[in-house]
Amino acid sequence: MPLTLPRTPLASLVCPSTPFLAPRLLRPTAAPAAWASTRTGHQRPAYATHAQATPTTSAYKKVLKGQKRRDERKAAAKARVVAKQLGGEGAPLLGQLRAALHARDYGQVVSLYPAIVQEQVPIAPRDTAQIAGLMHARLRHASVTERSSMLPLVDRFVHDIREGRLPPHHAANVHLLGIFKECGEYERGYLFWTWLAERDDTHLNAAVFGAAIELLAYRGKNIGLPALEAIYTHALKRFPGTFAEYHLSPDAIVPDRTQAVRIPGISITLLQGIITARLLFRDWRNAYLGLDTALRLYPAQVPPRIFEVFMVERPLSEAYTVFLLACRSGVTLNATHLTTLLNELLKAMKPMTSLKDRIDVLKRMANALYAFQEARGTLSHHHIGGFINAFGFLLPETPIEEEAVADEAALKNIIALRAHKTLADILLAGMLPMPQHITAVMNVAGNYKSRKLFDTLMEEAQTLNVSFGPVTNRIALTNAGKLQARGWVEHFWALIASDAESSGTIISREDWLTLARACRRAGLKAYFDEQLFTFQHAIDSKSREDAQLSWETPMYTRTTSITLMSLEDLENEMEQLQIQLENISVVLMSGQPLDLRKTPFDMFVDPLRRSIGPVSALKTVYDELTTDPHQPPPPSGTNTPTISVSPTGIPLDELRFKNWVVVIELMSEAEETHKSFQRRINEALANMRSVAKRGEKLFNRREEQEQDHPEQSLDDLRITIKRLRSGQSTSAGSSQQGPSISVHQSTPAAIQPTIRTTSSSSIFQPPSCTLVSGSRGYSTFGAKQDPNTHLPVIRRLETDKEVAFTPRERKFPTARPKTLRIIKWKTNNKRVLREDRDPDMSPMSRKVIKDNKPDDYIKKPISRPLIRRHVSFEGTGNPALEPNVENAFRKTKIEPGHEAVVKKTLGPKKDTFGRIVREEDGGMPVKQDRIPTLEYYVGLKSDHGAPAPSSYSLSQRPLKLGRKEKILEPVGGAYGPDVARWVLRQQKAGDLKEGEEKE
Repeated sequence: MPLTLPRTPLASLVCPSTPFLAPRLLRPTAAPAAWASTRTGHQRPAYATHAQATPTTSAYKKVLKGQKRRDERKAAAKARVVAKQLGGEGAPLLGQLRAALHARDYGQVVSLYPAIVQEQVPIAPRDTAQIAGLMHARLRHASVTERSSMLPLVDRFVHDIREGRLPPHHAANVHLLGIFKECGEYERGYLFWTWLAERDDTHLNAAVFGAAIELLAYRGKNIGLPALEAIYTHALKRFPGTFAEYHLSPDAIVPDRTQAVRIPGISITLLQGIITARLLFRDWRNAYLGLDTALRLYPAQVPPRIFEVFMVERPLSEAYTVFLLACRSGVTLNATHLTTLLNELLKAMKPMTSLKDRIDVLKRMANALYAFQEARGTLSHHHIGGFINAFGFLLPETPIEEEAVADEAALKNIIALRAHKTLADILLAGMLPMPQHITAVMNVAGNYKSRKLFDTLMEEAQTLNVSFGPVTNRIALTNAGKLQARGWVEHFWALIASDAESSGTIISREDWLTLARACRRAGLKAYFDEQLFTFQHAIDSKSREDAQLSWETPMYTRTTSITLMSLEDLENEMEQLQIQLENISVVLMSGQPLDLRKTPFDMFVDPLRRSIGPVSALKTVYDELTTDPHQPPPPSGTNTPTISVSPTGIPLDELRFKNWVVVIELMSEAEETHKSFQRRINEALANMRSVAKRGEKLFNRREEQEQDHPEQSLDDLRITIKRLRSGQSTSAGSSQQGPSISVHQSTPAAIQPTIRTTSSSSIFQPPSCTLVSGSRGYSTFGAKQDPNTHLPVIRRLETDKEVAFTPRERKFPTARPKTLRIIKWKTNNKRVLREDRDPDMSPMSRKVIKDNKPDDYIKKPISRPLIRRHVSFEGTGNPALEPNVENAFRKTKIEPGHEAVVKKTLGPKKDTFGRIVREEDGGMPVKQDRIPTLEYYVGLKSDHGAPAPSSYSLSQRPLKLGRKEKILEPVGGAYGPDVARWVLRQQKAGDLKEGEEKE
């Protein structure tokens, strides 16, 4: 099939309701260069058209510079006008501060702030709120280094508020708690909250309580979801507003479903805080009920943060629907969330074994792009490039040594042409050509061995004057090697070499590795050796060695088979995709969203999924739950208010019903996910192995659903919906929000260590399982609990079984303690097994492990049964966070001849309550209030309920047996930085022996 550029007139892509666009769009479009000349404006400035974007042409660069100068002059003039109104440039500090706040000039505010405080300028509470808001906005977009430099100012700002130098404002406290949460400074935020909790209503309101709940949920120390729910209830009672406790309840009824709610005193920030806490604690049912409450009250004005936390914490299928739910409501989410969603869909596509399923995922990606536009979001070149790049993964890449099958080659040709046409349509619609667009189609050409498409693409890139950077050159070189195009390999390598020569640097290691792989694919060994000799002055020894070793790396081989489809079916699928792409092009051209009632988008990742019930039955149940039969109907007549509509043009009463249906569907899906996960946990416990990882199952075909889920009657639908909302069920265990496990934890109050040794022959095996968990520490899953001592025990481990163990993994940053964890085994080969590359370990822990000599741990193998020693602290404690059990598994093989080595725990002479720790239990005089709980499980150590010492620094020296070491002095005062890790100390040789064994 020949490659041709599209000749369709642009006017045919425009909605008939926009005839004013016709004169400009009817210009000829024969030349590819016309793509850049027919562009129109976006709804808002996109990244590709922003002043900081990398220009593709010199003329465009001049335009951007001119626009930037004009914006700077306007901002400066506006600031001068405000300063003049407040007293001129020589005005008092208060006038200058407010002028800087009005201009959003963070640097000027930082320079004025010390003088404001020192001279005790009487600023207003709103000035305090604006300063905190400006710091919060600046910090959200700052790098890690910039955040570190900003924290001292935040600390001083908090200190001035506590000392009364600044007037209090509720919004300022909300921003400050948010700053501590987003920076991961949970302990600083906690200290600020403990001070705020004792203040009056000048410092506190419901929004501050909501921000505090969210911060405490992320902190997760010494507090559980019941405590956070109690704080939420207390806030509702303390700040009742206008019956806020009723209106924020799941069963509340709005006065008029056709109108927006205008009830004062309802804090959506408080609701946002408890929703976030419920999600972090895996209480998905009540979290969705909170989302339903927010959508009922404000169907078109829910804060984006509520949707974003669902997208982060819930599975992909639910996250996709929540994203579309926000777009249909008219809420514009951050563009990064769309990028993440596209990447997750692409990741889910790769393991699929059906071409039909992969094309459906591609359609879902296009559906998400269109939905984002309908919410008045602006597509960037990253989104378009990521979408086009997905075309290259519809079919597996053909290995170099294999020839493509005829049928598969024809399918690849159709897909490659469609990817090229998609790019042409997007550029014709007005998007600027960027290198990301070219490299996306380039990858498709390389994966599908389409040399003609690659040549055409290079000609078009030259015509459009698209400049290639270092990354683009490497991508082009890689694909030229896949196509075995020697000419293009030499061309792009010459560009890479000339760029390095012009910059006066050596050719990077990545460039040499790319050349090696490209030459290997193209069979250009002699050319590669020639370049090594020619540029021997521009390569270091490490890069030379790695490049030569890359020739020995195994080449790509096809590992997955895929179910193909006929050419006719593929053409039909591509035509359906083209309909979605036309909607995207129309919005790009006009800069205005389409009418969703005429061109809606799908709300679920599986378009063939069966609904929980028919629309009419759902409407009946919805009316029963959201109306009061005793309430009089809304007044009718000439004074009846008009029906309010959302920003997307949907009447609010219709939008409320649609949102309610989607939330019910999400709860049903979450329940099925939970049940499936519970089954896998039970199977893993029964077989004493790690939980089988399940990939994202996005599609359930209709015929399967009809067999599993017969259509429900109206009464059955009522029961199902009430069960989903209340959690009550006739089946045991279905109302649990997580795995049906009990938790054994330790508290700071229980510091009496107990050493318990259990041999594998005398193990108690109760039917229930136990999750040994701790305060942001590590978890060991698979242990069972002795009902008498409540200590975890485990049944005999065979040498061919796998041990499930891992540190707790969360999707959000934590301040969990990161202790030194060294895996010590008795082995035949005298090799030390260690986790020095564990991402959860601190750099200090890696250093300690690295500096230890392997000879310190060499032991001879002992042919005795495995003995499990458990060192723990008795008591109950921190409910902390419910671990993400699905991700809390790591496989560690127990090889024959290996046996665990136990090491006693060092403890303080006295705990915080004055209790003496017995010398025989390993008590040593350590200047710490609390010590970690240590558990050795066939060589693995974990921590349970032991908060990290927040005021002691770490030793920089490696840990060795018999070394005398003293505890360093506190740093940072009583509230120093949260070190979040510690190293075990010992005082003199002989006090602690390693490797003690018991029969």
